[in-house]
Formats: sequence, C-alpha cells, structure tokens
Amino acid sequence: MNQQQVRAILGELVQEPQAPSTVDVGRAVRDGRRRRRNRRMLECGAVVAAVGLILGGVGLAGTRTPRPVTVVAPGRFDPMTRYADFGWLPSRLSERSAFTQPEHLILEASLPGVEPTVRPSPRIAVVLYPAGKQPGANVVEDLPWPLEGGCRSDDGTAAPRIGGRPGRWVYPRAAGGAQCDPTAVELRWQYAPGAWAVARTARLASGDGDPRSVLRRVAQALRVGANEPLRVPFRAGFIPPGLRPAASAESGDPGSPGWSATIELMPRTSSADGLKPRRVVIRATPTPSLTDGSESPNTTVDGRRAYRRSLKNSMGNTEILRVAGVYGFAFRIETSNVGHSAPERILRGLTVLGTGRTAWTSRPFG
Repeated sequence: MNQQQVRAILGELVQEPQAPSTVDVGRAVRDGRRRRRNRRMLECGAVVAAVGLILGGVGLAGTRTPRPVTVVAPGRFDPMTRYADFGWLPSRLSERSAFTQPEHLILEASLPGVEPTVRPSPRIAVVLYPAGKQPGANVVEDLPWPLEGGCRSDDGTAAPRIGGRPGRWVYPRAAGGAQCDPTAVELRWQYAPGAWAVARTARLASGDGDPRSVLRRVAQALRVGANEPLRVPFRAGFIPPGLRPAASAESGDPGSPGWSATIELMPRTSSADGLKPRRVVIRATPTPSLTDGSESPNTTVDGRRAYRRSLKNSMGNTEILRVAGVYGFAFRIETSNVGHSAPERILRGLTVLGTGRTAWTSRPFG
C-alpha cells in the first residue's frame, strides 16, 4: 500500500488498539475521479440532497438561539454504515466520497473529474469522531490535507453554536509564524453530547461564499444519524477465516460509471497476527475494462484479462489481482498473508448481483 497516497487524499489514519486500517483509499477515490474524466462526466455528479436535518432548526439568518437537538453518537463507527452525510454543499462541489473506520468518519466534497493531488482544487471535508474521542490539537492526521502551522487561537471571535452546542474556530499561522492568519480554516463543534466534528475548507472561490459561512452552513445542515448502509453489488462466498470489515470507502454516485466501493477486512485485534497482519481489500467499480495504466493487463483469469502481481516485504506477502468484465464490474482484490491463491479464490466465490442498485446488498459477507 502507498501510505503517501492515503495521506494525500484522506489523511494518516488514527492509531487505535485494534489493527490500523491500511486500505488504499486514495486509489479508490482517485480511480472514481479518473473514470469520470475518461467518460467526460465532468458535469455529472451526485445531486446534493435537500437538507434532511437542520441542527437547531434555524436558518443562517435566524436570530433565535437554537436548542440542542437530541443526537446520540456511537462509541465506534460501523464501517458498513454511513452514520452521517452532507446536507448542503456549494453547488459545484458535487464529487463526494466517504471513508469509515471505527475511530472516525471522513466526508469529502470536491470538484467532479478533478484529481486534487494532480491539480489543487477547492474541497470541503468533515471528520466526525465517536463519543468520548477528542480531536487533537491539530487534525493533520485525520483530514484530507494538512493544516499549515496549527494555530488554535480564536482571536477573541467565538464560533456559532451548532445545534445548540458549542463550537470554535481554528486559524492557520501567518507566513511569519508569530500570529494567526485572520482567515478561519476549521470549525470544530459538538454534533452530539461528548462527540466532536471538524469541518475544513480549502481553496474556495469567492463565488462559493465566505469560508466561515460555508463551514457554518455545512455544519448546520450535516445529516447526523443517517445510518445509511453501504450497499455493494456482490456477495462473497469465500473470505479467509477470522476477518471482518475494518474500513470502507465509497466515492461517486451509486450506480453511475464513476462509482466505486472499497471494503477492507482484518482480524478484530492486531495482536493475533503479530508483525504480519492478515487482510483482504475488495474494490468494485462499474467498468467493463482495465483502464488504469499503472495496472495494465499482464495475464488472464478464467478467460478474462487481468492484472496480477505478488509482493514481499517486512510486512509479509501481498497478492494483487484486478479483473474487469465481471458481469459489468471490475474487481480489485488485494490480500496479505492469507495465501498465494487467495485473490483467485475470493474472485471465484463472488456472486455479482447486477448493475441495478435495488438488488445490491448491505451484507456481502454473510
């Protein structure tokens, strides 16, 4: 896995007692954007849903102090469920993605068809933490791009209450590093009692609105408690024993050519595997052919063109298999320390449920 790619898109993961996720979310998000460019779908993004929950019940122009809304934050996030989603975004930021692991949920919105690691572009990200977990003094490890400097002073300007609960602004340091830049780049607030969220913008244009107003509106409109299950177009007949979903990533509009879903499975605890953790990562994309130049076909599997590679390093043995034309989908299967032929066994055990999302399942592993 390429840690630099993950940090560039969705940040360095928080280390917890359980095995840290190593899913290459950067590749999942990047592949979705690349397909949209190749298919000229720059104007086709997910249509942002109408606001489903306005925390506090008052619009931005309202003057009444909002009452706290009863929201219960989970102790851990379920990787197979999206606990929250955007309720409002600037209209042009229609490219949405989500990354979920037990320690946090990350939502990101950006321009459709633009690769942020190649060309800087406007973005908005929100990180939600489970109950009882505080964001650090700097959320560099959790957000999709670094906060330069890390100045936390509010300069005497109080942030608005979101849903009746306290919030605070975070500022970057000025070029000299001695004082805070007057432009707020983060808003932190309690989305539920004892549970914090962090929202950040980058490179917004004047037409997108004042960054503070944008962050405040994103926070107020956030659909907390949505609990929407991640639905995928396959069931897995074979998964090495002892593995369970540990992280997931979804990018794009489900059912569109640019959609992708990635699920990583790992043991419940890392101690069981020592320094060579067992893991399986399955990514599904609705594309009939292999288009990623970095993984061009070099073999065939069951008559289908495929990319196959074996790697060995201090973490053990990694097997990579990518096959297209599987009933309308391409699958990329990456395994570590579960056997040389594991990707082929997993692929042959998949039951593909078709391209119609109504037939997809939220329980792909039994």
